[in-house]
Order: sequence, then structure tokens, then C-alpha cells
Amino acid sequence: TKDLESIRLQAFDYKANQQKCIYVITSNFEKLRFYINNAVDFEEFDLFRLEYDHFQILWLCLAKTNLVRGIPLAIKEASILKEENVTKKIYVDYSLFKRDLYNDLIQNNLNLKIFSGLDEKEIKLTLFKKSQKLLDRFLFIFFGEDRGLLPPNSISKIIEKWNHDKDWGESKTLYSIYKQYFNFLNIGRPARGERSEIFAYNGGLFNTDKTLDSIVISDEVLYKHTKVLTAYDFETDVDVNILGHIFENSLNEIENMQAAIALTGEHEPLSKQQTVSKRKKDGVFYTPKYITKYIVENTVGKLCNEKKAKLKIEESEYLKSRKGRTTKKLKELSEKLDTYRNWLLTLTICDPACGSGAFLNQALDFLIREHRYIDELKAKLLDVPIIFTEVENSILENNIYGVDINEESVEIAKLSLWLRTAQKGRKLTTLSNNIKCGNSLIDDPEIAGKKAFNWQNEFPEIFQKKKKEAWHITTATHNSRYSQRMFDNYVPSGKAVWLTEKEEKIIAEEILRISKKYKLNILAFNVCGDHIHLLLVCEEEEIPGNVQKIKSITARSCNIAMGRTTTTREPAPLQGQTNTHTDTETREQAPFQEQSSAEAGTTREQAPLQKQSPTEAETTREQAPLQMNTTIPSMREHAPASVHGKTQAHLWTQKYNCKKIASDSQLQNTIDYINTNRHKHKLPAHNKLEKLIAKIFCTPRQAYQPEYNGGFDVVIGNPPYTYRNAISEKERYYYKSNYESIEGNFDLYKFFMEKTITLTKDLGYASFIVPNTFLSAKTYKKLRILILKYFKILELFDLGLDIFENVVVESVVFTMKKQKTLKNNNVGVKIQRDRSKDFEALQANYYVDIDKYSGNEYTFNINISNNYSSVIDKMKKNSIELKDICYCTVGINTGYIKNEITSNIRFDNRFHKMLNGKDIGRYKVKWAGEFIMYDHNFVKSKGDRGRALPPEYVFTKDKILVQRTRRGMKRKLVCYLDNEKYYNLNRLSNILITDNEYKLEILYPILNSKLLDFYFNIYFNEYEVKPLHLGQLPIKVNCKNYNELANVGNNISSQNLKLSIELNNFINYVQSKFPIESLSKKLQSWHELEFGDFITELNKAIKKAGGTKLSKMDEMEWMEVFETKKAVVQTLKAEIEKTDREIDQMVYELYGLTDEEIAIVEGSIS
Repeated sequence: TKDLESIRLQAFDYKANQQKCIYVITSNFEKLRFYINNAVDFEEFDLFRLEYDHFQILWLCLAKTNLVRGIPLAIKEASILKEENVTKKIYVDYSLFKRDLYNDLIQNNLNLKIFSGLDEKEIKLTLFKKSQKLLDRFLFIFFGEDRGLLPPNSISKIIEKWNHDKDWGESKTLYSIYKQYFNFLNIGRPARGERSEIFAYNGGLFNTDKTLDSIVISDEVLYKHTKVLTAYDFETDVDVNILGHIFENSLNEIENMQAAIALTGEHEPLSKQQTVSKRKKDGVFYTPKYITKYIVENTVGKLCNEKKAKLKIEESEYLKSRKGRTTKKLKELSEKLDTYRNWLLTLTICDPACGSGAFLNQALDFLIREHRYIDELKAKLLDVPIIFTEVENSILENNIYGVDINEESVEIAKLSLWLRTAQKGRKLTTLSNNIKCGNSLIDDPEIAGKKAFNWQNEFPEIFQKKKKEAWHITTATHNSRYSQRMFDNYVPSGKAVWLTEKEEKIIAEEILRISKKYKLNILAFNVCGDHIHLLLVCEEEEIPGNVQKIKSITARSCNIAMGRTTTTREPAPLQGQTNTHTDTETREQAPFQEQSSAEAGTTREQAPLQKQSPTEAETTREQAPLQMNTTIPSMREHAPASVHGKTQAHLWTQKYNCKKIASDSQLQNTIDYINTNRHKHKLPAHNKLEKLIAKIFCTPRQAYQPEYNGGFDVVIGNPPYTYRNAISEKERYYYKSNYESIEGNFDLYKFFMEKTITLTKDLGYASFIVPNTFLSAKTYKKLRILILKYFKILELFDLGLDIFENVVVESVVFTMKKQKTLKNNNVGVKIQRDRSKDFEALQANYYVDIDKYSGNEYTFNINISNNYSSVIDKMKKNSIELKDICYCTVGINTGYIKNEITSNIRFDNRFHKMLNGKDIGRYKVKWAGEFIMYDHNFVKSKGDRGRALPPEYVFTKDKILVQRTRRGMKRKLVCYLDNEKYYNLNRLSNILITDNEYKLEILYPILNSKLLDFYFNIYFNEYEVKPLHLGQLPIKVNCKNYNELANVGNNISSQNLKLSIELNNFINYVQSKFPIESLSKKLQSWHELEFGDFITELNKAIKKAGGTKLSKMDEMEWMEVFETKKAVVQTLKAEIEKTDREIDQMVYELYGLTDEEIAIVEGSIS
């Protein structure tokens, strides 16, 4: 293969099975890649074009002695350490420059004439933004002078000249010389004598800027900091990736400073609480390179592979010898590559929250590699040296798009792209048309001000406005019209279909649903016995599909409701809808109400040809024509065979009439004509139908609102996670009015994912890294429904915790294709939650049926692999849900009055013993000596600070308590049977019996078993054990062993009680002998220590308490006590483990699991 990427996965699959493997080598005998530990970073060697310096690196990497001694790994680790140190050091220097520069600008420029009319806050924000632009200019120069883009040491020479001139009495400021240099970078300067050429790179960064040209900057600040930064080697020590980290860290400071100025009008440091990173608060995090690379390869890469397959570009064809191949064949192969390159340059890739441009840079790298791949194949085909095409600017101009709400982010993203693509003597691409500043989610200036962002207006080359027109559509019922085709072919007239009132109502209900689901713009609608009228605003090419939907769905619903079509299962309802025509109402087995042809003819009234009133003349005839008067094809009324019932009965004619509305007067006449059509045909009033019809309409203004086709081929990114309460009321109202996924918290990534629907073109790809809460949380149900409506889910990659530094969030990479599909039954799932291992060393890789386990909440359950599916299904079979026999609810929410209603003292009879989540374990409890007040009146008196109390019986009755928060814990279900009437906080859930045929003592061991814990872990995949999910646990009914289970449950409870007593007695004994107030964690787990370790910990505690260290004789005495008590405890623990295993076995038998299925459950836990 020419493409080494294609074999990387295979190589790392092998590595995953060899834990001690460090190095991976892949080669096609022309090129060789050398990896150390991870699949992201590598050294590549072109074996036939190796220069000596590069050969030395190859030898260093591959020499046997070096590999055995671990030299490549040691060098990489040292390099990473150096890179981290350089990153930290340069960032400190960069930040100091930025801080001092901004302070200097404030000191010298607040009263500039250019700022007249602005208040101080506006001036400071402007100066802050300009300080960042100035830094961007200097960074480009530092980078350019070390990479050969600019004359070497240009900054040092400017400083040297300035110092020299100053010594001779020149009064020119250092900034004035730098401004001159900036101008040369904008317009260019030819070489002359010893003076080097300065190319006009421009690109917008060095355009004339009135503010930067007017400001005053102290020589001392510029001299000090530019001298420090230019000393770094931006070719070897500071690469573009390091700059990426610096940029991202810089954005944290930028946004904190902007927030500070906006809040206080001051630029001094905020308080510690205020300076918590604004970007962290907003859920904005720097995305690691291995994530950006993975997402780009699985979106842009997939599109490229699809295109190569379509063009039949087979690599092997290009690697063959030219000998014996015809010129025609060679030309054909070459043209395929040209076609592919041209297509590549039409790809559009967008990050709607691009930040410093991590995803855009990765997409740029990918596309450059793809063009080089084309160059290599072409060189092989034509047997000529490789000449790499200069496509970088073309890629930036045609392929890369980004938007961010932060102006500095946008400028930094542009700079990072320029630095990756800049070449000597080649102008920078103007990125202002592609990388833009704005609020990606809000297009209303009243809400977002100048940041309001209309995607269609900003990127007209991506989005094409729909050519919407009004169409009067008429279709008639089966056999109610006799067409020319039937006449010509001697087709006998059958019985005409006449709709009953019930059918008319069903048709209206379905059209209402269809109009909402597919957002149809319907200005008028009526159903009139044997025909319907519809005034629809859409594009002409959309008509056949819309009519097909209406005819097929209404026909099916009517036929099923009237019993004419029998079905083995309910028809698939619209997403988020339920079928309202069911059971006895729909099983009348009613035949069509039929008419003779003569009777049918009375409804065919053709609009008169003579003496027409203007109103009648400008409407559309209701009779279906003998021949279609448009080129729009007719459509079948029925759904595809895959969703048919056993039989079908025709409801509608095959064809329909469609006429374009040509004027405003014709539009109004048609609306009036349709609205009065039932009255015209003297049909009886139908109040329910009229109310339904009224809900279908939209206004002309709504109907003609601009809509757009098109979109980006790929939408990718790491959208900001959440503002929660940080957004304004106006923004809340906007989101509620404009986003269908609104529910629960105002999590911004939810809206970004919904926005992706309109940003992605049909058959385009989208992929984001987002919190995994959206997979199953109730408040994301609407979002999941929208995704299922518009996209096919391709892959869910569960990454677990610690993807982002200092962020406690579990992440998932979500990849989808904009392709409407009936099924999501083959969704790829990858799991890699272990950060100590390589990203692609997968812990699991399988496919799941999302549809099968979505349930009422449309959850995306990624844990139920095919292996687990059989166990889950068996557990559900012949089981009831826990909520059918129990009430599941949370404990007391203390709101903002916890300190007022909890205490270590029982003041009066309103106070009761209180438990929190940490106070219980499996089969055990340890009361912490706390009490809680239960008093409705007191809580009510506290207003909004208090929270409503649960009914008191929740606490006074026997109940099973379940810990709620189990983040990072393998076992999720931790239950304790409380018959001592503890009151508890909402970190515990309560399970109370509601069906007296069942007993808590029986449920208790079942809920604490491995099997039910397996079910919860796999089925719900939540760290929060919610009452909602507890209520859905499957409980097996009619079991002979219930009493035996209850006895074993009681037995393990008493064993745990004995163990608790032994443990506490020993601790109490220790504390009675020494003045130790609180024991260390190790001493509290004394039974897990060896005696020597116990004595060491005990002496530490004694010394800390000011006591005397134990003598050797004391230690001998303690040895006997310790070993005796430890033996008792170990015996009890062994008995508990044995009983636990017995319970697990009994529960396995209860649910009928085979040995193989038991092994699956046990394996999932280990």
C-alpha cells in the first residue's frame, strides 16, 4: 500500500495485545513510520530519498542495540519534558509581555483623540483587543525570521539599530520602527544593497489599523519583551503545536481580563473567585491532538474514502509498471486523480466553535497529506520525480471554515493557520471570508448585538436560498375520478371511495403531524368527502416527496383504523409521536363507503369556463385532470414494503393535480376557495375536523420565511459545554423560541448539536466530543429525537474521564451522517477509558442496536453489546419492573437551609436520626450522629431557600436505601434495608413496598446482587443511581426460592452487623488507651494491615497526639490483641463473601441464566 495510515490501526491492534510493547514500525518498503507508544506521533522516513542527517535519525531509532536499551523512548520522554518546559517558559514570557503591554497602553492612551465619544470601559476593551493583535504580529515575525520567511534576526537588528540611533541623539521611538516593519509586511520592500527583501505577506494581519497606528507604547516595554522573545528558536524549540497550547492558555487570560473589565471597568486582577477561568466556566477546553486527529480522519477521511471508491481509484493500479500499459489507460488513471483533486478542493469543513483552531489545523494537515498522496500516486503512474503541489492556500480559501464568539480566538485561529502554511515569497491567504467572529447560535442583533451571526448571509457560497413558491395541490380518493388513461385502456370504473367523518379526522390529524415533523408550510387545507385541497409553499422539486408522505401516511392510518389493513405490529409512528388510532376504535373492519360512478360525478364539479367571477377564475380546479399538467411525477400512496401490513387497500388515486400560484390575488382567492370548499359541496359541519384544520395552517409570512439548501460537507468540533445560569433572560427566551431541543439546563453543546442539523448538507458528516450525559439523560431526550430524525449514527466512542485537564466530565466522541434512516441498529461502539494506555488500544469494540433499547426516553445505550443483549433480554422476560410493586423516591433536599435544619443535637421531637449517602454500604449502616428537622411549616417559612419535604411515611416505613452518587465506582447498586426509621438526605434513594404480595426482605438481596448491578451498569450507564432508573429494574415474579432468598439476606445482614461491631470495638479500644481524637484512614482499616504496619501507623497517631511511642513490650502485648481480633474479622469477612456468592448464585438461578451467561456477567465485572 502507498498509504501507511491504512495499516496503522492493524499494527496498533497487535500492540494492544502485547502490554510490554513500546515501539510500532509500519512500512511499505518505500516509506517507514516509527511510533513510540501512541498512534498519533511518528517519525516518517522516505527510504529511497534519505539524506544523511535523516538516515542518522533512522539508525538511532532502529538499531537493535538502541531499541534494546530503550534509547528512542528515553529521547522521546526527554523531548516531551523539554517541550513542556519550553511551553511553560515561553508562555510566562509571552504573558508578561501581554500584561505589561496592556498596562502600558492604558497608561499612555486613554485620552487619545481617536477614542473620543467612547467611555472608559470601551476604550480599555479596545486597547486590550489591540494588544492581542500586536502580539499576533510579533509572533508571526518571530516565527518568520527563524523559518526563513523573513530576514533572519530582523527584530534583533531593529533593536540594535534603535539603540545605535538613540546613542546618536535620534528621538525615534522603537514602536515607530516596528510600525514601519509592519507596513513592509503589508506592502513589501524590495532588496537593495545589504538590505534584504521583505515580502508582502499581508493576509489581513498587517493591514493598516488606525488604532494601532495612533497608539503610544513605551520604548522600555517593547525593548524588554521583544528582546526576550526573539531569543527563542522558533524553528526547533517552538513548533506550531507549542504555539497552539500557548494560544489556548492565552484565551483563558483574554476572557478573564475581558470579563474583569466588563464587570468592574478596571484591569487590575480580580478576586480569586472571579478569576476562575471563564472558558472553564463556559465549558471551553483545549482538545488534545489525538482527539482532533481521530475526528478528522473519521469524517473528512470517510468522505475521501467514499469518493475514491466511487471514482474507482485503486492504489495498486498506480504502483504497477508503465510497461505494457496503453496510453489510454494511463490517461484514464491520471484523470481520475485530477477529478479527485478537484473534488477535494470543493470540500467544506466547519468548526462552529473553533477557538484557537485546533480542529481546523488538523483538517488542514489531513487535506495537505491527501494532496501529497495524489502527487505520489501520479509520480508513480507517470514514472517522474515527485513534485508536491502547492495547495495550502487553495485549501485555506476553499475548504476551511470556522466561527467563534471571541474576537481574539478568531485572530489566533487565523494566525495558527497562517503559521502552518506560510512559505517564503507566497502571500498569506486572506482568511476573513472563512474564519469569522460571531455567536454561532444566535442570529438576532436584539439578543447578540454585533455578534449576531446569520450563517446563510455570512457564507452564501455554502447555503443557497430556496426558491419557494405556492402550489395548489389536489388529490382525489380511489375510483372517484375517471381519467383519460382509464378511458383509453378500457379500464372499468370501480366503486368510488367516500371518506367517513372519522377518516376525515384521521387525515387531518396525520397532516398536522406531518406538517410539524417535516416543517411543511401549509397555507390552507380542506378534506371534502372524496378529495383534499392543500396550499403548500415549497420548492417545486420538493412536491413529489411531500405528496408521497401525505398520501402514504394518511392512507395507512385510515386503512389500519378502519380495519381494512391488518398489521402484525403497530406502524412506526412519527418520531416522538404515538399512534392514536388503536385498539377497539381501529378494529371496526369497516369497508370503504362507496358510491356509484354517477354519484361520484357530482363531486367532480369543474370550475366553469364561461361567466367566471375573478375569484373563481384565479383558483385551481378541484377535479384531478385527465392528464397531469406538470412534469412532476406521481407517487404511490403506500409506504415501502418493509413497513406494510399484510394487506393494503387503495385510498387515493395514483396521480394528483398541482398548480403554481402566480400572483398575490390568486393566492388569496385560492385560500378562500379551499377554506369554503366543504360548504360549496354542501357537506355537513364537522367541528372536530375544523379545529384540527385550524392548527395546520401557518401565516403567509411564516410560509415565505427564507429557507436554505446546502451546508458544509463536514461539521466538527468541541463545542462549549454549558453556561447554565450565566446566560441572560433574553438569551433564554431566544433558545426557547428557536431550538427544539430546549429542556432542562441551558447546555450550549445541546444547541450546537441541534444547529448542526442546518449546518450539515445531506450525506455530510458531523462529529463532536461532548459530555456523555446526552446519551441517556432525560433532559436530552428532545435532542436525541432530533438526531435520530435527521442523522444516521455511525459511531459512539466512550472515552471516560480525564480527557481534559482538571475537568470532571466523562466524554464521548459522537460521529453521524446526515442521512435519514429508519434504523440505527448497527452503531459502532468503541470504549477506551484508561488514560494510561494508548488512545486506540481499545478496551471494547462492537456494534449495538440503538433502536432496540432506546425505550420511551430514546436513550443511546452503548453498553449493550450482542453478548450482553442475551442476558438483558432474559432478565426482562417474565419480569415486572420494580416500580410496579414499589415506590422509588429521593430523600430530603435541604435547599439553602441545611445548617438550619440539621444538627448534631436532637433539640425536640421534630428532629430525627439522619443518614447521608456515605453512611450506608451493602448490608450495613454507620450512623454519623446527625439529626434532621422534619417540619413542613418551618421549611415553608423559608420561602425559595427551602425545598418541599417528601411525605413523612417515606421515612417512618421500612425501606431499602440506595446510594445515589457512584461516580468512578464499578459497583453502582449499594443497598441497605432500613427498619429503624432513619430520615435521609437526597443523596439516598428510598424504595418502599406498594404491593403487599412482595417483601423488602426478598428484594434486598436481589438488588444487592451482582446480576442486578450488572443490569444497572449496562442498561443505564449512569454514575447517578436515580429513582427513575431503579423503578425500571426487572424483578422476577413467582419464584419458589423467595423465602430462601430472604433468609440468606437476613443472614448476610447479621454477619455484616457482627463485623461492624468487631471493627468498631477494636477502634474504640485503641482510642480508650490513647488520646487519639481521629484515626487515619489506614488505622480505620486496621484489619487490612500487617502488624508491623499497624504499629507504625499507631505510633504516628500517638506522636501526633503528643503521647509516648510504644515500647517493645507494649508492642508484644498489642500483637496478641491485634492478631486475635484480625483473625475474627477475617473469618467474618470470609463468611460474608461466601454468603454473597450464594446470593449471586441464587439470583442467577432466579433469572434462569446459563453457565455461559453467568460467565458474561462475571467477566463484565472483572
